[in-house]
Amino acid sequence: MTSMAPLTDEARDRMFAAIAEHEAEERSATLVSFTQRDAWELGARVVRKCLEESHPVTIDIRCRSQILFHAALPGARPDQDFWIAKKAALAERMAESSALVTLRMRARGLDPVAMGWLPTDRYALAGGAFPLRVVSAGLVAVLSASGLSSDEDHRLVADAVSQLAVEQSDRDVRGSTERASA
Repeated sequence: MTSMAPLTDEARDRMFAAIAEHEAEERSATLVSFTQRDAWELGARVVRKCLEESHPVTIDIRCRSQILFHAALPGARPDQDFWIAKKAALAERMAESSALVTLRMRARGLDPVAMGWLPTDRYALAGGAFPLRVVSAGLVAVLSASGLSSDEDHRLVADAVSQLAVEQSDRDVRGSTERASA
């Protein structure tokens, strides 16, 4: 087994705390539903935010091999499409955000690339791909971004999915309340 340089106890503690935060974030970001229209609206929302902040990013939502949404904003580079494909492949394969997978590997001191487990021509250990999970359906798609730092790419997509999950949950609760009072 190939491993990376060992972490200090303090660094390992920080990393395990970050892992717990990412796990909680993903659990709370489960969606009620996700359609192609939702993909368009979610992607457009991320694009608007990035345009407001002048981020030179590429945004992508895919369901296995089908691309549901893709946008390259001003200043984005063609290379970002390759990064998105690799981050999305990792999130889809592991059914977790690419940031969480990366943290888990580093916390354990593993180098999956050197082990031959995650070939670099197919996967990227970098934040920026977030699983879109639906209640009772599981993983249905992946939202990815590339163009900022790994942490910023992750934050961008994680916040967008979390916001959509809260909105769907609020609509679902309001709908249940309205039906109950009718």
